[in-house]
Amino acid sequence: MVECWKFLGLSDLVKDQVLFDQDSASVIYDTSGTYTLPAENILSVTIASSVHVTLCDMDAYTSRKKITIRIKNGGSLTYCSQVTLASGDAALSLSFITVFLEDNAVYNGYVFCSGSGGVMLQSFDCHVEGLRAQGTMTVLHWLTEHARLAFTSRQMHNVSHGTSAITVKSVVEDSARMYYAGQIHVAQQAEHTVASQESKALVFNDARAHAMPSLEILTNEVQCRHGSAIGYVNQDQLLYMQSRGISAHMAEQLIKRGFLEAPLKACSLEYVKSLFFDNFYKK
Repeated sequence: MVECWKFLGLSDLVKDQVLFDQDSASVIYDTSGTYTLPAENILSVTIASSVHVTLCDMDAYTSRKKITIRIKNGGSLTYCSQVTLASGDAALSLSFITVFLEDNAVYNGYVFCSGSGGVMLQSFDCHVEGLRAQGTMTVLHWLTEHARLAFTSRQMHNVSHGTSAITVKSVVEDSARMYYAGQIHVAQQAEHTVASQESKALVFNDARAHAMPSLEILTNEVQCRHGSAIGYVNQDQLLYMQSRGISAHMAEQLIKRGFLEAPLKACSLEYVKSLFFDNFYKK
């Protein structure tokens, strides 16, 4: 974590700030349907057995949020969140999501984050505690100007036959900075686990991005992989688009949007796609 703070150019004073000082609120969903997440900063969510819920978190400007989610046997949750970094170079935003999956539970998460200033600490922890549980998360970032973001993820497999996957794609431009550290942990008793972790960043101008993926596999008979790539726009692509009458600025915007949109092609939920367009196509 020391490396993270140094890379983002932050002082130790930021990480010593009090994170949360409120009591936790709790909500139980025992009927299938689509709901809006309550606005509390600290929230405990339970999805009852065999219940299928879509949960929309539209409280985009809440600066500090911590959510713990437990999905009971056979339940499923689709979670959608839009996050905007607090304005001001010294502003601190927090977004922590922890998910616990019981037998045959399913979690699909989508988080869209953008901002031009401030600092954000973002984390996602997925604990696979039940047989044949599945957890996936897609996280998309678009950071501009002086934004600073640190994102960590942990996929913790504690039983056999579990599945988890996380995809992180980031557009980082101007003088923004983005740091990602991800871990896949497979316990000794968690055979036949399938887990993947992918992070890609598209960098512009003087922006910087850093990724540190890791695997900790303590058993055999697993399928685990991770991959990371950071790079700049292909100039041949820009020249080709400009030769077709597209301005340089618009060509860059189309490449950025296409880069971020790619993970959503397999998503069948129109709400998720509309949230993506609302968040990133206004730029």
